[in-house]
Amino acid sequence: MEQLVVAAYLAAGKQQTGFTLVELVVTMTVFLLILLLTSALSRSWGANAHISTAESQLRQAFYRTRALALRNITAASSTAAATLQINSSSTMSVLQGSSGTLIWTGSIDSDTSINLQNTSCSNQLGLDSNGLPLNSNCLSYQVSAPGGDTRTGQFY
Repeated sequence: MEQLVVAAYLAAGKQQTGFTLVELVVTMTVFLLILLLTSALSRSWGANAHISTAESQLRQAFYRTRALALRNITAASSTAAATLQINSSSTMSVLQGSSGTLIWTGSIDSDTSINLQNTSCSNQLGLDSNGLPLNSNCLSYQVSAPGGDTRTGQFY
């Protein structure tokens, strides 16, 4: 049928204009494949951006904790002069002492999780008046988000 239409156009001296159905279907298929690939990549990119932001905030909280511990010269070296606490509700807190006054708090995206890698730390890092950790097993952390990479690191 299509050959007859083409033959009729050629016989009439007219050229074929427009797109055939096959050309349109192939073009739409390629377009949808490209769209599918870019959406998957953008989701991963967004999750990794959340992880980077959370890791940056965690490091900021650690440096604030360390600065507070170094300013607290009255604390004994065996007790916490300052504590970094990572709460399950996507917040981080810097406390004076082990459970003292709240000095600073920060929040992360709800889909991002931060954990100290050693479970005995209970997501708390206490620093003595020299700015050193009371428990050296609590220096490693892990930051993750669905669809992104899992990052691990150490404070020192």
